[in-house]
Amino acid sequence: MQQVDAIIVGQGLAGTTLAWTLLDAGLDFVVLDRKTRTSASEVAAGLMTPITGRRFAFQPDWDVDWEVASTFYRSIEQRINAERLFHNVRMTRLFRSDEEAGVFHSKAEGRLDESIDCKPAAHDPTLIRDFYGGFEMSGGKLNVSEYLTLSRDWLQNSGRLVSADLDLQAPLTIQQGRVEFPEFELSSRWIIYCTGFVSSPAEFLSSIQFNPAKGEVLDLELTSHNLPEVIHRGIWIASQREDSIRVGATYKWSDLSDVPTREGRQWLLDRLSEFFVPETRVVGHMAAVRPTMHDFQPVVGIHPHLPNVGVLNGLGSKGSLTAPRLAQALVAQMLHQTPVPGKVSLSRWYN
Repeated sequence: MQQVDAIIVGQGLAGTTLAWTLLDAGLDFVVLDRKTRTSASEVAAGLMTPITGRRFAFQPDWDVDWEVASTFYRSIEQRINAERLFHNVRMTRLFRSDEEAGVFHSKAEGRLDESIDCKPAAHDPTLIRDFYGGFEMSGGKLNVSEYLTLSRDWLQNSGRLVSADLDLQAPLTIQQGRVEFPEFELSSRWIIYCTGFVSSPAEFLSSIQFNPAKGEVLDLELTSHNLPEVIHRGIWIASQREDSIRVGATYKWSDLSDVPTREGRQWLLDRLSEFFVPETRVVGHMAAVRPTMHDFQPVVGIHPHLPNVGVLNGLGSKGSLTAPRLAQALVAQMLHQTPVPGKVSLSRWYN
């Protein structure tokens, strides 16, 4: 039976980032994963945005998260000899009305110089109609799909990936402080669940309360314009290649399938047509379920009653930015019993 330090269940953004973090910590591991549905990670735009939402909220701990994430992804690029998995981008946030512009100027404008490089948005009438103003900010973009694919190839080539479905309902066999899976010929000190949303989680994780939401995105071909940036205006637009963009995203809580819908497609096209001038053609349409938690915070840490069980899940729309720091926090708890911050700790569901 192969003995490793950790078994990671799931190779989405959380599981992949945890795998690289374990490797940096000198721990041996195996990832269990089988692609059975489109994951939220594969649909994600990978945007790292410092100012978000209708209230122009500043991302908490932006400076720390940005430093950790940019250093981490650059190191992965070098390790797997990949170019431009991660890059800095200029983002334009457009106001949707004069009233929204007023909210920004009254609540947020005075703090910009203290937190982030920011300046008024320029108006390009060949790109944007109904211009109410806006601002540009510095952010980042991770090519999530490429990150997952290249990491999967590396894991497979290094013998660290097992393509298998793990029965989450099956009881764990823990003997002498190790989790054992005879069917996979694996024994480990820890098992870490990075599964995204599952309708039937393991019984010992059933206290975690999900609030999952389906999201749909479109890939569009630009017929007459190249988009050099990321644009936010109720929806987001992110360049994919020189002649294509990805647009997202919808939110739906009643349908938790990964099947794209006609309604979702039309909603995104209608929102885009409100302000975007260039002609487009739909070339792709995807849907996935976001593993959002009931309190909209990630879940990180070792189980308070099961020291061999851990979780890294529910990273949400800010996952590309926060995944490296949260993975480091989990590994610090595994190795040094360093407490995970309470607002994201798995233990909060067991108090």
